[in-house]
Amino acid sequence: MGKPKCMLTVDVEALPRRAASDHVDTLIYGRICEREYGIGKMMDIADKHNVKMTFFVDFAECELYGDKIIDAGRYIVSRGHDMQVHCHYDLLDKIVGKPSWVTMSENYYSWCQNENDARIMIGYVTEQYMKCTGRVPAAYRGGEFRFGIGVLKALKENGYKADLSYNCVRPEKLPVNRQFLFENGIVELPISILPAKESFNFNSPALEPSVESDFETVIREYQKLFDEYYNYYGDDAVATVLMHSWSFLKQSQKTHYFEDENDLLVRFFDYFLEIMNEKVEFISVLDAVTQI
Repeated sequence: MGKPKCMLTVDVEALPRRAASDHVDTLIYGRICEREYGIGKMMDIADKHNVKMTFFVDFAECELYGDKIIDAGRYIVSRGHDMQVHCHYDLLDKIVGKPSWVTMSENYYSWCQNENDARIMIGYVTEQYMKCTGRVPAAYRGGEFRFGIGVLKALKENGYKADLSYNCVRPEKLPVNRQFLFENGIVELPISILPAKESFNFNSPALEPSVESDFETVIREYQKLFDEYYNYYGDDAVATVLMHSWSFLKQSQKTHYFEDENDLLVRFFDYFLEIMNEKVEFISVLDAVTQI
């Protein structure tokens, strides 16, 4: 039997609250001090280790940044990595035609359940994705990990194969789970969480080294988590590591913006792939969907 499988997934987003200005350059490309600490750097390191990553591009942000988001998607595709759809749906109030403050009983959280609203949202982000690729996307991840009946139906209607929004601890409590099929045939690849533990989040304080001498300790923690995960869910479960396009940046305690480079995490990601490549098989989301 081969090594258990793991997907490296990156949410590519430039939400205004995370940077003072130049949001796409800073939060997606990581352009700091005439160097890059964003998606390009991630792909450089992944290519070094022959690992294919999956980037979930927040195409709802076309409402904020226009073709800059399309250009980011095209760049990922040009590098040969997997790209799928992310959506912070609250950015689409004009598209949906319902500002989030429309009534006290309805806000954008309900759009994932409403079939018509979800159809409009999914149709919009799918159209933006296709400008980058010319083909239908395979997978979707909702902003804040939100999804619902309306979204699942809209995904099926638009030709998607998988959803990656299921998180058993947020935004609401759900049963812990491994990959499964919804009734309409959509594959769910849940966020990897063990009972009473957090997700495999690259920027989790428990999984983030403070100094280079921490690398081996943190890697042992990752190895322990993977062992527990596959022991609990089975060797054929597909694990997910969460990252963001700004994962190699430091967040200022004063401004709360991601505005400084974090070379330590760049070096740790290189070390992580070197060591964990021996333990797990890194596959793209598209590979996972195709193999299930």
